[in-house]
Amino acid sequence: MLTKGPPASPPRCGSWPPASRSTSPTRAVTAEVGLSPNGKGGFQLDATLRVELPDGIAPEVARELVEATHQVCPYSNATRGDIPVELVVE
Repeated sequence: MLTKGPPASPPRCGSWPPASRSTSPTRAVTAEVGLSPNGKGGFQLDATLRVELPDGIAPEVARELVEATHQVCPYSNATRGDIPVELVVE
């Protein structure tokens, strides 16, 4: 059921706040999707998410933020356990 008004939570990973409202000088998520052997004679999808955050965020804080976001992201939740995902904070 569709409702009018703003969503109760961000609608997509990496899209909130919209770029037009962002005051962050640098932030980006790049997904690299590939194929790797599945160990059964076939192949499987794999993904690397490269996350760029604004300068000034301590590396350990940035890593915690990316890992926490990965846990609540609807796309990550939809594929968790199905494809290996590597998180890279740049």
